[in-house]
Amino acid sequence: TVASLADPLLEQCPGILGGVCSALIEGGDIHEADLGRFVDPMIGTFPPGFVNPGPVRPHGMVGLGPDTEGPLNYGGYLVNNLLITGFSHVHMSAGVPQGGQFPVMPVVGPVTPGDLSDSGWPSPLPLYASPFDRLTEYSRPGYYAVTLLRYGVRAELTSSERAGLHRYSFPPLSDAQLVLHPGRDLKGAAPATLQLHEDGWITGRMSTRSPDHTLHFAATADRAFTLRT
Repeated sequence: TVASLADPLLEQCPGILGGVCSALIEGGDIHEADLGRFVDPMIGTFPPGFVNPGPVRPHGMVGLGPDTEGPLNYGGYLVNNLLITGFSHVHMSAGVPQGGQFPVMPVVGPVTPGDLSDSGWPSPLPLYASPFDRLTEYSRPGYYAVTLLRYGVRAELTSSERAGLHRYSFPPLSDAQLVLHPGRDLKGAAPATLQLHEDGWITGRMSTRSPDHTLHFAATADRAFTLRT
């Protein structure tokens, strides 16, 4: 366990003046210790780590997190990229692009269709992508937050075992919109469907490749919205 000199763990290792301490914690105390504060989810966001700094529960069904423009964003996120293209719900640490399904992107104003280029790595970069503020980017176990500079939107993410939760704070009186792009993942374009139900839920599915499989999703919001395609 790596700790600072002011850390309570060091109190269990008297005489140790360095920053490294191997402490034996009694079974009753380990549940009270906030061991999560020693975790930095940004570690490994540069190759060959290919990890995503988003909030993921152990063995959870959802791997929510930010996606950047690439290349080499095999886990969806690369620490030296400049743009966020969305916040998707499937990520893994791999040496090839895997995941990135069901991206959601908060935007302000009309959405411009199309891409910045006809080719990309591995998919074109959407025109609605936004630079993000490194100074206000924050990640800890179970929580990720970042500010999208293009839209002035603060994005916050957390997750449960089976669901991803998004909170977007838009500028006052802005034309707030969310882009749902079910036919796009880290491997490129793929067949997808989307349906709005009378109770306000949106459901859909997309079929991806390598390996071939189909993913299903359901989404809702805490306020009324109009779905446009």
